Parts: sequence; C-alpha cells; structure tokens
Amino acid sequence: AFLYSVVTLTFRNYSSFAGGINRIGELIRTGEMDSYLLTPLNPLFLITSRNTMVWRAFYNIGILLLTVYCGLRAGILVTIHNIVMFIVMMASAMFVLFAVYLIIYTFSFYVVEVKAAADITEEILKKYMIYPINIYGSAAGFIFTFILPLGFASYYPSAYLLGKTQEFFSAGFLGGLLPAVSLIWLALALIFWSRSLRRYESTGS
Repeated sequence: AFLYSVVTLTFRNYSSFAGGINRIGELIRTGEMDSYLLTPLNPLFLITSRNTMVWRAFYNIGILLLTVYCGLRAGILVTIHNIVMFIVMMASAMFVLFAVYLIIYTFSFYVVEVKAAADITEEILKKYMIYPINIYGSAAGFIFTFILPLGFASYYPSAYLLGKTQEFFSAGFLGGLLPAVSLIWLALALIFWSRSLRRYESTGS
C-alpha cells in the first residue's frame, strides 16, 4: 500500500506541474512550436508550465495523507531526518519521472507519434511499479534500474524510506544515490531536448 501510494503521489505531482510536455508532438506537427521559439523565455519552461494546474495539487493532499498513513503503519518513524528524506525522495522520484517522459516526448522531433510509448510507460508505472521490482527477476530489475529507470520513481524511494535491502543497492546507499540519479537523468533529458530542438524546422506558415 505504501509503494502504491508513492507511485500515485509521484505521478500525480508530475502530471500536475509538468504535464504540458505531453503536447510536444502536437506542437511540432502543427507548427505551434514556432511561437514558443520566438519568445524571450525558455521554450521548455513555457511548454512544461502550459498545462500546469496548481489547483490539482490540492487533490494530491489526500494521496499525501494516505502515503504518510501507510508509511507510519509500515514502521517509518516520524523524525526530522525521515521527514527531510521523504521530501528529498519524493522530489527525486518526480524529477526522474519528468526526465523519462521528456526523453520520450522529445523523440517527437524524430518520429511522427510517441503517444504509444508514453502510454506503455504509464501502464508499466501504474500496474507493475506498485510492486517490488525484484519479484520480476534480475533482468527486469536491471531494465527498470539502468535502462528505463522507473524503479527510481517508485520502488527505490520506498525501499530507502522503509529501510529495505534489495538486489542492486543497499538501503543506506540509496539516500545519496537517488538524488544523484535524478539529476543525472534530468541532465541527460535536457541535453537530448536541447540537441533535438536544433533539428526543428519551422513550418513557414
């Protein structure tokens, strides 16, 4: 239940504050991307915040309360350290999720449609990442850790907070690893976005 609530909270926060990137493909196909490139502000910031719905964050309060309740029932102690690390883990998980989706939607510069890939990723996150990834075997664990890092948006934050030892990393090591991984993936996603944006050719209309 704690893992399920962490996955839900992470995805809801991502979609509330950065869901605008799912329109990148549409902006490219229609030529509307031109208007973003002509503004003095960063186009990714404008695209990301286009569909930002801060009011939806209030709906996330219920998920947050459920996450806290499940964490307490699972034995997480209420200490300053745990509260700070909970915030760090949730922020890191959201950044990983943002990076993954940004990479997927940036492929819109190269292919016609990426919605299917985004839908599959969301399906994996919501149906399979609500369980410990080690139950799927070492191959799947490797994929969801090093290739499609959804484990860092779900299982690993939960494993750290619960003090669980799992296959690839010790629970204590995750405390420093998770923020670092989120920043690395975010940097890779932004570099991919920046280089792909240079390929964009205006519709001329």
